[in-house]
Amino acid sequence: MNWDAIINITIAIVTIAVGFIGLQIAHRNRKKQGPKKAISFCEQLQSIGVQCNPAEEETEISKIGAPRFSSTKSIRLVKVTGKKFEWINVIGISSQYGTTYYLDFLVRSPNLDIRKPKKTYLKKKRNPNRKNRPLKWTGDDSFAMSLNFDYGLENLIQDSEFTGVIEIIPEPKHGYMRIRTPHTIPTAEFFEVINLIAGHVKSAF
Repeated sequence: MNWDAIINITIAIVTIAVGFIGLQIAHRNRKKQGPKKAISFCEQLQSIGVQCNPAEEETEISKIGAPRFSSTKSIRLVKVTGKKFEWINVIGISSQYGTTYYLDFLVRSPNLDIRKPKKTYLKKKRNPNRKNRPLKWTGDDSFAMSLNFDYGLENLIQDSEFTGVIEIIPEPKHGYMRIRTPHTIPTAEFFEVINLIAGHVKSAF
């Protein structure tokens, strides 16, 4: 008997089983913790003067960026008024290691079928020396250029405590652009950053 082959097959089966169990646990934890995160997030926004309310029912909007039959799920949808984006979708992406949460700021963009933009993003790293490094948007050439020339936006991002990736993702099927950031409780300054980016999106698309 080829014992090496049998051992390798056994290890593979155990690995798959452990991964499946991990996903199931992550999904259960997401259902328990996700709504609490969304409600807490909305309450924090209200505390800095943002007008918002959690959506009472699941809508087609909640499916934007959270396709069916995937590990990406909409945890809670928040309606925002008085800003250049209309919704914030709290997203959970599960793996065998747990669930990671993101915020999708949704901007209505009716001309995506005409313009057909690419995904655009910016990455800001933590700098222990507290010295600002130049920021650069990349992706869709013309749209990234307009963001890069907005020095007021760059100053706001530099002055904020935000670190991580900001992605601007077209959703032409739904007529929206998604501005995705890691799940954090935004300060009033960072919320203005998102609002400025949303203004660029509305002007371009």
